[in-house]
Parts: sequence; C-alpha cells; structure tokens
Amino acid sequence: GDAPDVDAAELKLLQQAELRKMFNKVDRGNRGQLNKDDFELLLMALGHHLSMQEIDACLADMGQNPNECELTFDLFFEWWTDSMGVEAIRKRHQRAASKK
Repeated sequence: GDAPDVDAAELKLLQQAELRKMFNKVDRGNRGQLNKDDFELLLMALGHHLSMQEIDACLADMGQNPNECELTFDLFFEWWTDSMGVEAIRKRHQRAASKK
C-alpha cells in the first residue's frame, strides 16, 4: 500500500500546529515572543541541545539580538522550516571544529 500523498503545504500546517504548541508552552508570559532562555527551552523540547554560541548564531540568523531577543512564532517557524536552521548551524560548527 502506498502512503497517502500528503502535500508539502499540508505537512507544513501539521508541523506549524505542533511547533506552535511548543512555542506557547515555553512562552511563559504569553507575550507571543521568546527571549533567549525561552528559545533555548524550545530547541531542547525539539531535541536540540545547543551551546550558547550556537544559540546566539541561530538568533543572529533570524536577525535577533541575542541579548534583547523578541522572537515571534512566525519568525521562528520561517527559520525552522526554511533552513532547518539548527542543522545548518551544526554543520557550520563541525566544519569550524575540524579545521583546528
């Protein structure tokens, strides 16, 4: 039996609902924005344990100042689905580490 063909847009919607649930969980003040600590918690919930440098790099990727982070869901979701940002950063760090 072939798996039903779920189109990309549908998949994205499913993913969006899941991510929004997690985003809302770590958005403790229900401000609709995450600070750096919240963002770190969100990544952990998604199974990614990153160093502070990596977290700063992720935020910088999204145009956020890590020290005054106001990360909205839309910005996070776009980054997450577009670049799978975490993977990109992992690779970048591995390359940097292997040069030493």
